[in-house]
Amino acid sequence: MQTWSLKGVIKININDIWAKHTASVLQRLGVKYACISPGNRNSHLTSAFTSQSDIKCTSHIDERSAGFFALGLAKYSKSPVVLICTSGTAPANYYPAVIEANLNRVPLIILSADRPEVLIGTGSNQTINQQDLFGYQVRMFRDVGLPETNFGNLTQSLTKAYNQSRGFDAFGKSTNPAGPVHLNFPFDLGDNRKLGAKTSELLEITNPVPRTQQSVPFIQNLPNHSKPLIICGGMDDVSNRIPILKLASAIKSPVLADPSSQIRYGMESPNIITGYNLFLKYSQIEPDFVLRFGAKPTSKILCKLMDDWNEKSILIDPTGRFNDDCPTVLQVGIKEFCEHQTRQFQDKSVNSVWLEKILSLENSVQSTLLNDPLLNQLFEGSIAQTCVSAIPSGSNFFIGNSMPVRDVDSFTPNSGKEVRVFVNRGASGIDGIISTASGIASKSNTKNNLLLIGDLSFYHDMNGLLSSKRNEIDLTIVVVNNNGGGIFSFLSISENSEKQFDTFWTTPHGLDFRKIAEVYGCKYSQAKCVSELYDTITNSFNSKGVKVIEVQIDISENVKCHRKILENLSCKLKLTN
Repeated sequence: MQTWSLKGVIKININDIWAKHTASVLQRLGVKYACISPGNRNSHLTSAFTSQSDIKCTSHIDERSAGFFALGLAKYSKSPVVLICTSGTAPANYYPAVIEANLNRVPLIILSADRPEVLIGTGSNQTINQQDLFGYQVRMFRDVGLPETNFGNLTQSLTKAYNQSRGFDAFGKSTNPAGPVHLNFPFDLGDNRKLGAKTSELLEITNPVPRTQQSVPFIQNLPNHSKPLIICGGMDDVSNRIPILKLASAIKSPVLADPSSQIRYGMESPNIITGYNLFLKYSQIEPDFVLRFGAKPTSKILCKLMDDWNEKSILIDPTGRFNDDCPTVLQVGIKEFCEHQTRQFQDKSVNSVWLEKILSLENSVQSTLLNDPLLNQLFEGSIAQTCVSAIPSGSNFFIGNSMPVRDVDSFTPNSGKEVRVFVNRGASGIDGIISTASGIASKSNTKNNLLLIGDLSFYHDMNGLLSSKRNEIDLTIVVVNNNGGGIFSFLSISENSEKQFDTFWTTPHGLDFRKIAEVYGCKYSQAKCVSELYDTITNSFNSKGVKVIEVQIDISENVKCHRKILENLSCKLKLTN
């Protein structure tokens, strides 16, 4: 136990010392970052955290943007980030980020200020019922009650919240994946009680639960298989990729590597397969055993096949089953599992015919894309490809949802360039993308931070531009402007001459992105060809601040390019088969 004394706090308002105790406990537990939005009800918390020199605080005008900024910061730092706001609808604006943090296993600690309980349901201004505001989406909720002179329960609540945000219980056992927690802080701003000398006492602060290594369960040896397949979805931990690839080499397995797996870029291996989203449309493969690591991949066609392969699949996940329907889940560390299985196969002769078949499909895709002149024209696929080719090694690449992540998945091959990839694929929303990328860039030790985003997603989070500027973030944003939701143009409904298709699906916006950049104080440029886009991205990393690069494309021409490339690929694969 650590202890500290309250001697010397005579005549300090009880709200102040309650808030200062909160900041001190969380700092001692390990919190290093707090994202704070303005308000009167949370003033005591704001003062306490901004006075805590070991916690870096950032100011955010918009709570929705703040939630996603904290999400990005926690993703990159892999540690709990505190969110502080006033009462009423303010914490409700965190909800989209809380949902993403829940599904993506990101640790957030929400401290919402509140009115006293006696005011709830009375019509008092800016007062709502904040109990269990986030429901199922948080790992725990607790109302800490009005400030009092006994700090024991508050300390206990803070310690439990910190540990549960990291996925641990009080004994260091991993009970749930990391995720968001919510503590509600009522304050009576008319309470002017002072702490006198007689209230000075020793308060216990429970040490943070260490990240204990879970005991490794018995790992059964994998049986021999002639057609094993490894599928790697989204993973944040880069330390797992070498053990996975060593196992793949030992068992002669292809590795279908999602862009967010941290394996597609930064690793060079003949087992890495990236063209699966294209060749699976035309070629059937039938593995007899599937090993899965990470979240479900981006590829829709691959996810459909995974449903068919469920009964012969094993998901390796250190935290066990979470938001996944794989019937067999082994709760063990990925590194431990891979190293154990690799040793088993070290001295065994494994047939490579299966791997060679998948590699031939991969080579067909990559050679077709390499020689297709359409990739020299501006459309979504060439934009994604150019972003990856232009970003230097040692950079961060955040990929927006809807079409950007799908195009990166389809059109960017494996490379040895060290690029750390981030996505918000927990709920796959198009909101909060700029703010999340800004949170990542704020912690990053490089100014080479690139975001690829669609125009509607950009519109949804324009306030993230303000947050980026106020916090002096270095971020390059490539926005694909097709004047609406271009992804819907690939749906069959777009071919049925639906009368209201533009109004209710495509939703054209007519925004002038140059003027938007000017409003938020961002540098603006427009790229009109692939080579110009490459040069503009490369040059953007030489200057500080937020740089917006607009690429305008026509929706109908974009659809034609996608379909023509698939047609060319289909012909090539038919010849291969």
